[in-house]
Amino acid sequence: MPDKEKDEKKRADNNELVQEISEEKKRETKKGFLSHFRSALKTKGISLFGRGVGGIIDEYKAYKDKKGELIEKYEAYETVVAGSTDTIEYYVLLLLSCLIATMGLYINSAAVIIGAMIVAPLMGPVFGFSAGILWGSGKTITEAVTTLLKGTLLVIIVTSLLSFFIPSIVVTPEILSRSKPSFFDIIIAISCGFIGAYAYVNKRVSSAIPGVAISVALLPPLCTAGIGIGLRQWDLAMGAGLLYAINLVGISTAALIVFYLVRLHPQSDDKKEFIKATRRALGSFFISLLFLLLISLPLVYFTATSLQTSLEKETIYNVINSFQPGDSIYSFEIIPGDPEEIRVVLLHQSKSAPNVRLIESKLARSLKKQVKLTVFMMNQAEQE
Repeated sequence: MPDKEKDEKKRADNNELVQEISEEKKRETKKGFLSHFRSALKTKGISLFGRGVGGIIDEYKAYKDKKGELIEKYEAYETVVAGSTDTIEYYVLLLLSCLIATMGLYINSAAVIIGAMIVAPLMGPVFGFSAGILWGSGKTITEAVTTLLKGTLLVIIVTSLLSFFIPSIVVTPEILSRSKPSFFDIIIAISCGFIGAYAYVNKRVSSAIPGVAISVALLPPLCTAGIGIGLRQWDLAMGAGLLYAINLVGISTAALIVFYLVRLHPQSDDKKEFIKATRRALGSFFISLLFLLLISLPLVYFTATSLQTSLEKETIYNVINSFQPGDSIYSFEIIPGDPEEIRVVLLHQSKSAPNVRLIESKLARSLKKQVKLTVFMMNQAEQE
């Protein structure tokens, strides 16, 4: 027996849920042509013999196609469930990818974070949950939810402790970018959920899964939430946690739709199972839609805040440039408070020094609030 087959057999033997599905697949695929022919007789009656031997041959072809489709369906379900089960490999991969992603966020390295996204196995339990709902398997749903919750808790604990005990952690742009979700993140999560679910059940596009893992990025926002908790920056933790929730709900909703469309539900000769699966899919879809709507409410705040900050920065830039056209703004920082403090670093090239009080007065009128302006001058030599 090849090593690959031994590994697959060992994994199935060590996993009760996957083994149970395998046994069910064996029972269903054992049904022979005679059983299929008897069922066809009940529905088609004597008309089945209308074309003589040709009619029987057609029924045999239909039987072979149906059996092949059934085997493919069970194999897809096995793959999805195997990726959502509670195993040692799951925790090892998750812990290592968590450490990689956290370090990448600390040092502001997008390349390191991307590497962690590829390794992270968090997407598996999400797909398992959606498949379990459509299949009507309480055991699959429980296993997927338990695995996801344990994994989420592990990442939060590890990143929180690291951020609490490592001194002088700086909130980098990579961390900040995952703490301010927007409506675009919902579209991204749903789109990637469609691709990821289809890649799981279609071997021809399975190579797309690493790209999907990078796009969906479940792990970095979860690590960012843990960093926020460790640093006791609750706005950071809440924003990243919201992005994580958006991705979870968006992926599971999209996966449910894909699994329904590819008929990833129990096989049945009549339409009863299909009707039951349709009801389960619709019920779960509307619940997921409700969650997405509830999650979207805080996004109004984040989007409005982000827009206001962008407009404020543009106003500051324009006002300062109007007073100091010969100078370039090297950087500026807005510090909330009453009054709001604006710290500007100017690359000084003009002959006259800036009139700070006059610029401050203009900024206060333009922004319609009290501000305190601090200007730092830097010449060309200092920049180099």
